[in-house]
Amino acid sequence: MILDSGQETAESDNNLNTADNSRTDHFTTHMRDYTPELKLSDGSSSASDDLHIRQTEGGWEITAKKSCTLTLNIENPAPGNIVLCQFQVKNLTTQAVVIDINNIRNKLSGMFAPYPNGNDCFHYQFATDSETGVNRLEITFSKGHYRLTDLQWYLYDQELLQEKTFTPLSPGGTITADNYGYLATSIPLQNGLEILIDGESADLVTINRAFAGSYIEKGTHQVEIRFTPPGKAAGCIISLAALAAYAVYLVYSQTRRKGRTRT
Repeated sequence: MILDSGQETAESDNNLNTADNSRTDHFTTHMRDYTPELKLSDGSSSASDDLHIRQTEGGWEITAKKSCTLTLNIENPAPGNIVLCQFQVKNLTTQAVVIDINNIRNKLSGMFAPYPNGNDCFHYQFATDSETGVNRLEITFSKGHYRLTDLQWYLYDQELLQEKTFTPLSPGGTITADNYGYLATSIPLQNGLEILIDGESADLVTINRAFAGSYIEKGTHQVEIRFTPPGKAAGCIISLAALAAYAVYLVYSQTRRKGRTRT
């Protein structure tokens, strides 16, 4: 879909860059720092015997013997606001790190994953129509040992989203933009992802702090989204080389066997 930027003209690359920065500033300038007062819902001082959380100088160190869920109450909710949260993840094992918060999942692939996603910065957005606002966090930690650092919280006024208009992408991949704006997707930004607009690869930008998007000009466009797993080309070359080497070996073995039979 298209997020209408409200920008009517972009006559040069310099103007386009200025317009992109102004759009980014529009969101960041309306984000307010937030320090939620968190308290365990049961009032205890520890989560469970299977989950150990240790506060470090830069964040928290998590040791989970199995998948564990922790419920926290927000003592100072902010009704009418979207709560944004992000933090860095440092995996201390070879297995994947998965953290669900209020049914929103972020995952850092394990060391031996076929196509590791390199997602070491987790992002979450929480919103509710309740008059009390977001006042509860249900966090599920996957089994493993990892560190969470650079924890940041922000608030964003929900009413500001009503100032934007959206245009859906048609089933055939055609979209008409009434103004210059962003093509927004629900696909996490990752290596191997490509967005083609009218057959040309577009520069990817981060939309909603975690997802892939691109700038799109006013008018009707054909959009295509492709994903090529990182390392696929190298893997195919290696496979073909191995197959060729095996074929040469078979021919050599057959020729050598025939030579021995004749003698």
